Amino acid sequence: MAGRGNPFEGIVPFLKALPFIFFVVGAIIITVIWLRRKHKERLGELGGMTTVNATVVYKRRDVRRDINSAPYDERYSNTNFYYVTFEEKSGNKLELLVSGEVYDSVRRGESGVLSYRGLRFLEFLPQKRA
Repeated sequence: MAGRGNPFEGIVPFLKALPFIFFVVGAIIITVIWLRRKHKERLGELGGMTTVNATVVYKRRDVRRDINSAPYDERYSNTNFYYVTFEEKSGNKLELLVSGEVYDSVRRGESGVLSYRGLRFLEFLPQKRA
């Protein structure tokens, strides 16, 4: 009986190309994620400014650690991100990233005029108390 040859002979070229295939697929995924993020940023920048009456319903602070430093390293650092959730008179809720100054100045239940563009916070002017 004649030798049939190696049954895995046909798969060897595929295995050699596997790192290249992973690189291409990874590059495509990273590019799609980057393009989606840029598109969302452009929507926030290019959309018209919206001004509505709104009430502060929730505030939260997100503390993120620098992943390149150890917890007890003197170069260790945290970054704070401040979010405020506003509820429009229509019932729509909108969570926006704000500065620490704005975060400290607003209170839950406070009503006022909110201005934003896309998902970018512009200004909140609280109503005067009587």
